[in-house]
Amino acid sequence: MNKNFVVLFLVVFTWAKDVQIINRYEYSPPKGLTFLTSFPRDIQEYGKLTFRKEKINEWLVISALTGIMIVYDEPLIVEAQKIGTKFNLTNEDNTTEFFSIFDQPIRFPTDLGSSLYFIGDGILHLGIASSFYTYGKFTDDNRAMQTGSQVAQAMASAGFLTQVVKHITGRVSPFRSDDGHTDKWTPFPNQIEYHKHVSTYDAFPSGHMAVCMATVTVIAENYSEIKWIRPMGYSAMTLLGFQMMNNGVHWVSDHPLSIAMGYYLGKIAVENGRKKISDGDKSNLSIKPMINTNLTGITINYSF
Repeated sequence: MNKNFVVLFLVVFTWAKDVQIINRYEYSPPKGLTFLTSFPRDIQEYGKLTFRKEKINEWLVISALTGIMIVYDEPLIVEAQKIGTKFNLTNEDNTTEFFSIFDQPIRFPTDLGSSLYFIGDGILHLGIASSFYTYGKFTDDNRAMQTGSQVAQAMASAGFLTQVVKHITGRVSPFRSDDGHTDKWTPFPNQIEYHKHVSTYDAFPSGHMAVCMATVTVIAENYSEIKWIRPMGYSAMTLLGFQMMNNGVHWVSDHPLSIAMGYYLGKIAVENGRKKISDGDKSNLSIKPMINTNLTGITINYSF
């Protein structure tokens, strides 16, 4: 009986570790390319979540904030660049190519100004996603693996949706305007001209800010016990927003919609990658007798 018990225990225990219960959420390892295969569903869920009657007040707030900021966009760009000059923050792109992957240059910042702008760069957020996933893989931490997968998932959704809106609104980036701070919109721009002169039409909304907000949301939701994640993340986003004004890439009014999009896409990615355990669920530990013609013993199942 002792021999049978040991064999049975090891089989059940090894299977049970594939599911982890943390903070009343169940985390399983992400399967395959979940961050890509979930993309269509995430876009659909975003539409269901945001375009409904209960969200009208939120849309009114976002619209009001955007409208008020548009009024002050031009003078704020001028002031931001004055502050940047005062603190020796460059308004030029001083990132440098360190290597390339499939003939695509991988660039990294070389000074403070470009480092602040790099906070919203996709390379950084892919690095964050990869770090979480790799750590989880080597330590059997399902929560970390799911976090990495969800960050990549939210990035894909945020990148797609912001590009759709950019191609519709056609707002000029400040540095591309006639004098560096004159606003101009070209709704539904000619798509050939758009791709020839992207920065003349792609300011609104900010993809950098949407991706940054999505990343902060995913990490903060999965690691809710770590209270400094949101304050640190939002502080980094504030610095990013300032630098994008200083280097003339974005207006301040490009951000309210971006932040809202990033937040909801991050929430959607998180909810698709974990399962909440209700109060009525059984304990993680279960002990049951097992008797049949070939085996007699007990099964011990502990999920962790």
